[in-house]
Amino acid sequence: MKGIIVKSEHSEIQTVSRADRGFTLLELMVVMAIMAALLAWALPNLNQSIQNNRTASQNMMMLAMLNFTKSEAVRRSTTVDMVLTLEDGAWSAIVEDPTNEADVQGCVPGQLRCTSSTGATLVVASQEAEEASEAGFPGDAVGIEPNPIEIDPNPIEINPQPTAQTFEISYNNRGYIRGSDDAWAPETFFLQHEDCAGLNQRYRIDITPTGQVSSCTLACDSTEACQ
Repeated sequence: MKGIIVKSEHSEIQTVSRADRGFTLLELMVVMAIMAALLAWALPNLNQSIQNNRTASQNMMMLAMLNFTKSEAVRRSTTVDMVLTLEDGAWSAIVEDPTNEADVQGCVPGQLRCTSSTGATLVVASQEAEEASEAGFPGDAVGIEPNPIEIDPNPIEINPQPTAQTFEISYNNRGYIRGSDDAWAPETFFLQHEDCAGLNQRYRIDITPTGQVSSCTLACDSTEACQ
């Protein structure tokens, strides 16, 4: 008698992990909402940080240019000039070679050092005060009636071009600030980011008559003295 062999097969049970089946639509929407909230919170802070760093970098650059000009004047035992070109949202500075023989890479021959920056405005306090005192209109004085001004009904539209201003600061052979009348006088600069919004995007730079340079941060448009 032949025996009967019974063969049984056992099916394997496979488990599917979350990683294998992916995310559901609801889970993806929750993740995207969280990411959007984080970006909305982080982007303004990131922008502020970038503006802070840019303004701080330009402040250090300005201090370096001033100190370099002073040290060259003392080292060469002669007057050395630093010329600033001021524009709206940009500024540049060059240190002139008294002998006009320097040939520094990246600068025009005759310049000991040069730099330029954008994204911030540099204002010279004494220059701004002088311009404000000169501003005025005929008729401001008591008893003078201004003549009426005829207004053209069809004015010609003109795109205003930004005008650059220059300012020169000189150090004598002792490292003191030398004015046009050879008098020693302090000077103050204000360096502010063009989109200033915070306590670290405006700097006040003070130069004493003896050439010492210091700086501090201020609130936007503030002219307070450094503490």
